[in-house]
Amino acid sequence: MIFNYTGVIIAQIAQDRLSDATKTADAIGQRPAGFPRMARMRFLLAAAERRLDSLEAPLTRMAESRDPGMQIEGTMGLAALAAASGRVAEADRWYGEAAKLSFERGTPPPFGGTLDSARLDIWVRQKPASAERQVIRARAAVVH
Repeated sequence: MIFNYTGVIIAQIAQDRLSDATKTADAIGQRPAGFPRMARMRFLLAAAERRLDSLEAPLTRMAESRDPGMQIEGTMGLAALAAASGRVAEADRWYGEAAKLSFERGTPPPFGGTLDSARLDIWVRQKPASAERQVIRARAAVVH
């Protein structure tokens, strides 16, 4: 069953057995049908190895996925990557895209994205009142 391999890769990463996780991911990638969540696994590996330059490609594949949940996850990852790289306007654009995708699905926007955007308002833009408004709106959307 393919989903067991996801758990194996995540466990290997958690145990800091990154070369084993890479081998497992490579073995799954050799399967004829492939593995729809492989982009996520590659992202987790690159993040664990702190290879920020290697994160954009798997995150883009996730954002372009046909799976709506994967699209949102990839979009949020691209936003976080842009923010970590100091590209604030790009991060805002990706956070907005994730919120739009969530709205189209009929679900509240990702709360984590709102918190990340609020952090940018506090630390980069020096606008704590804006951050507070974002968090209050996001909380209201989740509670109601």
